[in-house]
Amino acid sequence: MKPGVIIGLAALVQALTEVRRLASQGQWLETSVLPLLDSLLAFDAESAEAVYGGLPTLQPSLTRLVALLSGRDNDVELLRMLQMVLQLERQLARRPRVGQAIAAGLADSERAVNTLGRLHDTVIERFAGIYGAHLSTLKPRVMVTGEP
Repeated sequence: MKPGVIIGLAALVQALTEVRRLASQGQWLETSVLPLLDSLLAFDAESAEAVYGGLPTLQPSLTRLVALLSGRDNDVELLRMLQMVLQLERQLARRPRVGQAIAAGLADSERAVNTLGRLHDTVIERFAGIYGAHLSTLKPRVMVTGEP
């Protein structure tokens, strides 16, 4: 497996872990979320590592990915969500116009990120709007259980 693929899968594990944390605890771990938000605007990164600001930002998720793939971690819910997101990625790859619309929306959001910061409510709302307009219509839907 190519290193870029492994790094991308680790980032996905990190994102899904934080989604589950947010759903169950109502909060996220900022140090885990910031590199993921930064990756949304890393249009010209030199490498997969650079997309996330280096491997240290993904180290816990890289370790968790190895455990999941080796069978030492059998978190069935996380594996199910991971599989569903990968299915959605394949659908998105077959819809280049949707991908272009998402890229355009993210590029438009870059100025707000630079002005307000990555975690500002307006920025998060913009990212949520892009998701709602372009990704939420794809199937299967990834269901996350938690306490709102």
